[in-house]
Amino acid sequence: NLFAMFVLCVPLINIKRNPTMTLDDRLFRELLLSVMLLLIIDTCSQLLKEQEFRGAHTLLLIFSTLYFVQMAVICMMWLLYSDYLCFQNPVRTKKLIRILIIPASLLIAFSLTTPLTKLLFTVDSANRYARGPLFGAYTLLCWSILPYSFITALMKARSEPTKVRKTEFRHLALYSFLQMLCGMLQLLFSFIPIMWISSAGSLLLVFVNLQNRQISLDGLTNINNRRTLNRFIETRYSMLKSNEALFLLLLDIDNFKTINDTFGHSAGDTALIVTAEILKKVCSADNYFLGRFGGDEFCIVFVRGVDDNADDILARISEETERLNNAGGFICPLHFSAGYASLRTGDPAGVDGLISAADRWMYKRKHRQKNDDSSNLIPTEKM
Repeated sequence: NLFAMFVLCVPLINIKRNPTMTLDDRLFRELLLSVMLLLIIDTCSQLLKEQEFRGAHTLLLIFSTLYFVQMAVICMMWLLYSDYLCFQNPVRTKKLIRILIIPASLLIAFSLTTPLTKLLFTVDSANRYARGPLFGAYTLLCWSILPYSFITALMKARSEPTKVRKTEFRHLALYSFLQMLCGMLQLLFSFIPIMWISSAGSLLLVFVNLQNRQISLDGLTNINNRRTLNRFIETRYSMLKSNEALFLLLLDIDNFKTINDTFGHSAGDTALIVTAEILKKVCSADNYFLGRFGGDEFCIVFVRGVDDNADDILARISEETERLNNAGGFICPLHFSAGYASLRTGDPAGVDGLISAADRWMYKRKHRQKNDDSSNLIPTEKM
């Protein structure tokens, strides 16, 4: 338990050093503190067992009761945290808190009455602790949220176009799986202190992935940043086969400065977030790389045959944008300019030439759309 607490101090100290904590940081901090508190309670309980000094019996009853209370709290905290990481929706999180208050209160009340009912545990006159008849049922009920977290994280990993986020969801699923496995082992073999040590290790794993996300993802849109983009293009280009081409599609928001000037910079930020969500829908089906190129520019990177094009992707972007505009999804209609270029292995233009060609084509389309007042992204000529 002391080792597990030492492990949890690492992410806790790093989070406290952050002057601007986000909601997921705060939820993670509360989860860490909850697990650390349970480790303290569990340690005290273990030290008190079979002790005969004055008050030992009462103290063991108190700490054993608090153990079950804290177990319920941790399970609810994990559900809140994992759900927020999956959906990034503060409104959804607030609704979930209101829903969880009822089952959490019932579990806590049931735990607090155990010294009288002896349903979860018993402590005899020699201060020997024993599991009660409903110990297993209570534990399984608390951990019943883990299959939900496991399935939700796997589904998000499958649909997520961002590699870093995909890895993050997989580790969330792994955490839930490990806890389910270790929880079952703990029920079967009570003498093995495995559940909370594995929990501490899993939380450290989640923290490492959160740090990786901050390095690799754009803070506003939560998609790959320019640093990750450059590394991906270089790596993917070096892996090209002779019959393959690396495609780079660049897209920017038309009249983005006007949006900022007319509706304010918060509306501009929302436009960037909405654009990223549109592109995520387009990219998720084929697992294309999606990143923020800079400012109001986004990019999609993928590999196709040397004779292929990306017109179908442009058409899907147009369809999703039209659907958003018709539904009034943003304060004003959004329109984009886009262009793409491709690069074969051994092409002397190299990666820099690929980016320049896509950029030229995008601005050529932007100029043409201003003249013909068209929002169609599909080019009528090839670059």
